[in-house]
Amino acid sequence: MQNETTFHDVMAIYRRVRRASGLDDAERVARAAIGLIRESERSAAYLSYLEFEANIRALEKITPQTYQRVALDDLQALETVQPREVLVESVLRVNEVALLIGAAKANKTWIGIDLAMAITEGARFMGALECAPGDVLYLDAESSREMLAERFRLCRLNSPREVGKLSVLCQRGKSPETVSDAIDIIAQGISQSNARLCIIDTLSAYFPIANENDNAEATHIMSRLVKVAEEYACAMCIVHHTPKMSGTQRTVVDAAAGAGAYTRRADSIIAVRQEDGENYVDIRCRSFAQIERFVVTYGANMRPQAERCDGITPSVEKKKVKRLGILV
Repeated sequence: MQNETTFHDVMAIYRRVRRASGLDDAERVARAAIGLIRESERSAAYLSYLEFEANIRALEKITPQTYQRVALDDLQALETVQPREVLVESVLRVNEVALLIGAAKANKTWIGIDLAMAITEGARFMGALECAPGDVLYLDAESSREMLAERFRLCRLNSPREVGKLSVLCQRGKSPETVSDAIDIIAQGISQSNARLCIIDTLSAYFPIANENDNAEATHIMSRLVKVAEEYACAMCIVHHTPKMSGTQRTVVDAAAGAGAYTRRADSIIAVRQEDGENYVDIRCRSFAQIERFVVTYGANMRPQAERCDGITPSVEKKKVKRLGILV
């Protein structure tokens, strides 16, 4: 069941319409959306919106020495805050950012496509985890348009009828030259597609990363992605790779290649692994309890089918390491 409309929802609608249709249309839609808020909260939300609108119109006149007023919460205000809507059971909420990581040719793109299809179908991710239905933007910077089309055609075989819309943007050979340009394309795509989930395949192919091990650069990119997710009420899933020959020898939170800021800033990590001839998926999340790993098989349409390995955690997570003569 969907949550009641909140002021946060109104502002997300405002930002989407403003980018797609301009300021005047955005104000008209936002004022109408405020009418959907509970009557007891409507007046306060409307006053907050008027203040926000005034700040937007005054932005051009604000000097670098002028700052907008900071809005603080107290404990009483926090008691009324409700959890964000769950998009993927035990994995991802609206406004959160996930990393989907795996070694080269570990089928992480097929996992990403299945996630996109599961949301548009309102079905189960990997056949195991319930998904809320919605529209999806799939941005691919690695595969050609023809290859991507073939993959989606294959995955749709014997699949349920879609209840949401899937929008695809192929950026192979068209990757942005700056992080700001990359973020702007993502925001435009989300606005035009009205996406509740945006999947980017892959981080290194799409973003102009000068040094993958630079924590400052990684923090900047992840912070911008978090801001987009918050402002447009859209979850993000970023496909990323693991270091060569070492992805399965690391814990889930350390398995991504490059700077540690990529995994530290992510709300969820989905690690695709191949060990001893088996395919596994390990998931670690900030806002959900830890779940057991999954063993994954692939059908004729390459849709992954996951079965939870109850009571079994990755051996690397429970392995004792002897360091300076002390077991840790």
